[in-house]
Amino acid sequence: MAELTQIDHAAAYHYEPKRMEDVNMLKTLAKEIRQYKKATVLAPVFTGFEVLMEILIPFVTASIIDQGIEAGNMQKVYLYGGIMLIFAFISLICGVAAGRYAASASTGYACNPVSYTHLTLPTKLEV
Repeated sequence: MAELTQIDHAAAYHYEPKRMEDVNMLKTLAKEIRQYKKATVLAPVFTGFEVLMEILIPFVTASIIDQGIEAGNMQKVYLYGGIMLIFAFISLICGVAAGRYAASASTGYACNPVSYTHLTLPTKLEV
């Protein structure tokens, strides 16, 4: 039987570039963003706002139950229900914007020519 080994979880989630080529590759990719910097930054920002709204919705649902339904206060139910709809709408808008900017950044990046001089192509087909 194979002996079980302990996994160092901190090391498993920490990435260190093994070679200098990895760092150079990231620098090369960062240079190719060019005119799509705005879209590259806004895509994760809108994604973050979308996630934040999605995380807040269950807390609003809990407030509806605790302060509205259990207390018998329909005004609170309507208030928190409206807040929940606003959060859902903001989440929808942020999701659409994130998708739009991510698509723009990715297709724009794909159109920019990247220097592939470091790659070697095979000289003949291998069968």
